[in-house]
Amino acid sequence: MAEVVLKNVCKRFGDVVAVDDVNLTIADREFVVIVGPSGCGKTTILRMVAGLEEITGGEIRIGDRMVNDLAPKDRNIAMVFQSYALYPHMNVFNNIAYGLKMRKIPKPERESLISKAATILNIENLMHRKPGQLSGGQRQRVALGRAIVRDPDVFLFDEPLSNLDAKLRLQTRTELKKLHERLQATAIYVTHDQVEAMTMGNRIVVVNKGAIQQVGSPLTVYRHPANQFVAGFIGSPAMNFIPCRLRRKMDATVLDNGDFSIPLAPALGKRLQATGENEFIFGIRPEDIMENNHNTQLPVDYPSFKAGVHVIEPLGKEISIDINTGEHTMTALVSSDSKLRLNDTIEMVLNMDKSRIFRTTTGETIGPD
Repeated sequence: MAEVVLKNVCKRFGDVVAVDDVNLTIADREFVVIVGPSGCGKTTILRMVAGLEEITGGEIRIGDRMVNDLAPKDRNIAMVFQSYALYPHMNVFNNIAYGLKMRKIPKPERESLISKAATILNIENLMHRKPGQLSGGQRQRVALGRAIVRDPDVFLFDEPLSNLDAKLRLQTRTELKKLHERLQATAIYVTHDQVEAMTMGNRIVVVNKGAIQQVGSPLTVYRHPANQFVAGFIGSPAMNFIPCRLRRKMDATVLDNGDFSIPLAPALGKRLQATGENEFIFGIRPEDIMENNHNTQLPVDYPSFKAGVHVIEPLGKEISIDINTGEHTMTALVSSDSKLRLNDTIEMVLNMDKSRIFRTTTGETIGPD
């Protein structure tokens, strides 16, 4: 296995900048997930590492080699595609064996490698079937088997689960994590699904408009987003964003959204004042807006407000509700035991310890850390 380093990597298609000055180091044996919306450049980054897309500038290193000018076959990588890319006229055994034949691996060694991969993936009983006789999950395992037998320096995954149904996607996600732990392979995994990113990666790389927005562990990215884009993209339901103005109220500094005021700690108030700006975005996740039933002891400095319930969505273990606070609508998560009904007026409390404040001008996170 090997470390992968991208240094000042960029890709242009004419006047369009698809990837803009990407710097990223993926450690040996690390599982890194690149996540972002459609068209953000994440697959282009993966294809440049694979050698399927020529870079416009910068350098890519795999292990101790710079691979800018190396053909894909010479980079010792294995790629698993969204479409599986299996040969329909070949059975499973020959699909897995094809790459080994092209590399002129002797037949006995070939058969040994295929047998080991089949055992790891539990597809021994499928070897004589053709792709058309397999389920989506089975075809995905075959595609993985073809990658495993190559014993590559790096595994590249291009949205490999997007064609599977929800239940099979969850099952295959678990299998991929176990497979990585077993193989101890360097892996780069691309997806637009933030749940996949949160559950699979040692680190997450969030990309938007061809640029890296943040790199960090799943919980770091979730709880400490670098900017408003990351905060809104990672998390389901998405973070609530409320435009506010910075004001002085009595002897305190507050963020006022017209419906209620959010008191700020003195140090944070000074930090916001030091920017010279008056308008900010207050962000809070749905699970951090709590129903005040007066049975739970809540910190006295958590702001509360009255809101009307206008959407109720049962999710099983919890209920998602949309609440109106005058001009603004927010989503909150409450217990499945809640007796709320449409058009009820309730008191909600904001968990300020887990809130975020963003600059309106740049989207950069400015507090409360």
